[in-house]
Amino acid sequence: MVASQSLAQIVLLLCPLSAQAQSVYPASVPGKLDASDQAVAASLADSSQRELVIGNGPYRYWNEIPSLPPPDGSDTYSAVVGDVITFRYNHDNNVYLMATEADWESCSFGSATLVGDQIMDNAPQDFSSLGLTNVYRAVLKQPGTLYFSCQRNRIGSCDHCAFGQKVKVSVSAPSPPPLACDLPDNCECSCCDADVCPAWPASQRVYVQFKFYADSAESCNAAACSSRFARCTRPGVCIGRKGLGVGRERVREHA
Repeated sequence: MVASQSLAQIVLLLCPLSAQAQSVYPASVPGKLDASDQAVAASLADSSQRELVIGNGPYRYWNEIPSLPPPDGSDTYSAVVGDVITFRYNHDNNVYLMATEADWESCSFGSATLVGDQIMDNAPQDFSSLGLTNVYRAVLKQPGTLYFSCQRNRIGSCDHCAFGQKVKVSVSAPSPPPLACDLPDNCECSCCDADVCPAWPASQRVYVQFKFYADSAESCNAAACSSRFARCTRPGVCIGRKGLGVGRERVREHA
């Protein structure tokens, strides 16, 4: 009886610990990966960012062994700071961020970080119904190369990594902001070419582009464009304002 009570107490003590251990996944890595729901949702909602999905569907994705190369045929995936990286996989796989390229090459997991567990069971129903029960998503935080692999069952020897379940991702810095207002050409516009517009239907008209310096946002407009260039037969289209207090704006005025 005493033994049974002791066993029950041990089970009660272990269960909360087990649940707590599972709750740390998906895991973030400071300065490299932000796996928080808020960060991922914000990035996916930003039209300037993209989602980098590892592998192809509908069933394999990160389960593929060896891992599929990037669509461009190179050996390295490409992304930009702020993009989301996504791994979809089943209970037989996990996601490790490797410490170094050498560790990634030799499948040495001593310093690796487990970021996506095998039993997260956090995938939406449309993927879970296909056996893709886990999804690891994280926002890429800084430029550099990241190395990912899988260590099946977390044992000393890694059959999945050794058989090629590994990818590397080159993360580049985001594009620089628009040019400053004091540079020579801060207003970009286009208009219908006077040599061809009168004789061509609207769908086949040829447009020419010009750049000039505008003193203010108000003076960067279609009328200013057409008055400056002889080849503009009528007010054209103001397509860019750089550093004029309005960002890069598109204003459509049909020629």
